[in-house]
Amino acid sequence: MTLYSMLHTMVSPITKGMYRMRVIGAEHIPAAGKMILCSNHRSVMDPILLGVSVKKRSIRYMAKEELFVKHGKAVNRFLRTLGAFPVKRGSGDTKAIEQAIEILEQGGLLGIFPQGGIVAHGIPFQPKSGIAMIAYHAKAPVLPVGIDTNGDIKAWKPVTIRFGKPIAYEEFGFTDGSRKEMKYAAHIIAERVNQLLEAKE
Repeated sequence: MTLYSMLHTMVSPITKGMYRMRVIGAEHIPAAGKMILCSNHRSVMDPILLGVSVKKRSIRYMAKEELFVKHGKAVNRFLRTLGAFPVKRGSGDTKAIEQAIEILEQGGLLGIFPQGGIVAHGIPFQPKSGIAMIAYHAKAPVLPVGIDTNGDIKAWKPVTIRFGKPIAYEEFGFTDGSRKEMKYAAHIIAERVNQLLEAKE
């Protein structure tokens, strides 16, 4: 048993109870194969909430570099052991992008919060175009996810995780990977996530 799966087993019942979690659309999560899991970012708990929602697969998160640098070597090693890897935000970090593409090409599940940081309140969800670039180069589909709650995410307050239908790579209509195409793909992703955030079921 890997550290990820061991922690998943230990943390899942506690997290589901503490945050009164409701998961909708889990049937859209593929059992295998490359996929970009794209979610809005409400709080520092989001990676755990998503990890608990996804059974039988580990999520490789692209996480801000500060988490690996500012909290000591022990935290750095722990995050990397769990499969997370750092990205320098706002710098076009080619090393991180290459690692993300490699994870997908190996059939992995890549987790990205493409808003560039925590956005605690409000719709619309507005992703940066970097997620489209990764999808383009890896020829990967995108699984939209909406993390929804009334106000701040706090213990004992209900949280709903909605998974939408995967967006097939072909839906983006990529041809040359131009900036215009990246913006269009990001727009498609934004629409799908916003639909989940606006859902009432």
